Amino acid sequence: MASRRPGKDRRKADRLPNRLFKRSRGPAIPPGTRVVYEPAWREKMSEVLEDFIEPYRVSARTQDELRKLLSLATVAWNAALLPEGQRRAMIDEMVEAGLPRAAETDRAQAREIIEMLVRRKEEHFTANRRAIISFELTDTGDDYHLSVASTL
Repeated sequence: MASRRPGKDRRKADRLPNRLFKRSRGPAIPPGTRVVYEPAWREKMSEVLEDFIEPYRVSARTQDELRKLLSLATVAWNAALLPEGQRRAMIDEMVEAGLPRAAETDRAQAREIIEMLVRRKEEHFTANRRAIISFELTDTGDDYHLSVASTL
């Protein structure tokens, strides 16, 4: 009687490389997720996101400020993909979750920025219907490197 179940070797080969997992905070990508690299004919979402925030980039002077801007931009980008009726609920939910202890004026300001970014998405990036799943911002010493995971 064999102690191994059929297909065990095949499942082991399908596992993601260990470098995709962050040791301190758990998996960067959920286990079992299939990773598809950017097709050569598609624009890189990291470049799209950088273009998207470009007019507001000067206001983000530190890595923390840039990370906050990218977070607001991600919420706005994904909200712009939703029908008008669902958009407001998603924005409210994300602002409440992201700023649970903030003053109402801070939450109102975040909503205002998100709505401004939604308009920018609709005006300049209408053809791009890919949702942003996550991003990672890395300090390279001279600048920052942005990696973006998105839908195809």
